[in-house]
Amino acid sequence: MRTPFPPGSGARLRDELADQVACRFDPELHDGPDVPAGESPEWRSAREEVARQVCAECPLRATSCLAYVRRVRPTRGIWAGLTPEEIAELPDWRSRKAA
Repeated sequence: MRTPFPPGSGARLRDELADQVACRFDPELHDGPDVPAGESPEWRSAREEVARQVCAECPLRATSCLAYVRRVRPTRGIWAGLTPEEIAELPDWRSRKAA
């Protein structure tokens, strides 16, 4: 079974959150198919919207997950309800700590 966490990018977070996150039940919803080219733009848009809705109801979205994406900057999937493009626009977590 695939996990919603990219290999090597969040083993500790995965362990900490495994029992609490909804995305663990359907990681492909958040990460997409193994072969992204096989997914139509319409299907991707619909899948991402459902993933965003799941994230919106997650108790860890605004805390652990958002902190994680600010550190790791995933390049694929929906994280804390955000796409990689939206994540890239977030201030880096280090700049926030320095402020």
